[in-house]
Amino acid sequence: MTESTAFTTETFYKWLYPKRITTYQSVKWPKRVGVWTSRENPVLCQSGWHLATHNGVGKHARLGAELWIAEGRGRTAKEDDKVAFSQARLVGLVGMLDPQTAVRWSVDCAKRTLKHYENQYPEDKRPREALNAALAWVKNPTEKHGVAAANAAYAAANDAYAAYAYAAANDA
Repeated sequence: MTESTAFTTETFYKWLYPKRITTYQSVKWPKRVGVWTSRENPVLCQSGWHLATHNGVGKHARLGAELWIAEGRGRTAKEDDKVAFSQARLVGLVGMLDPQTAVRWSVDCAKRTLKHYENQYPEDKRPREALNAALAWVKNPTEKHGVAAANAAYAAANDAYAAYAYAAANDA
């Protein structure tokens, strides 16, 4: 654990359910934005005020939770995806993670790696079709679009697993 003394430009995040209840331990945060919490001894996953780093935003996301920009100060305990501070405060609300936002986020992440797959398998359009079907559901979240997205994702995943198993068997 180290004492924070230098100014940091790192942005921290906090996922909270409505009424500012934490998603893990069901602890209520201060009612007003900008109010520092009471001092706690920061021990990861035990005590202190835990904030997610950029690397941990996705790991700690929960449907129905609100994402807040937050600040921390004082003593810290750190990991790659989170930091426990002796004090923290909420700075501003980013928004709530609803199903459509979660799907858009997932599609965006998948598209970042899709080019690698398509370079290796240029004829296989199923992953792109699955992503497009998911985005169609986001634009119009009907049961029909949901079933189409699920079927496209299942087909792409099933065939990708089969290709991986075939390659692993050949390697063995």
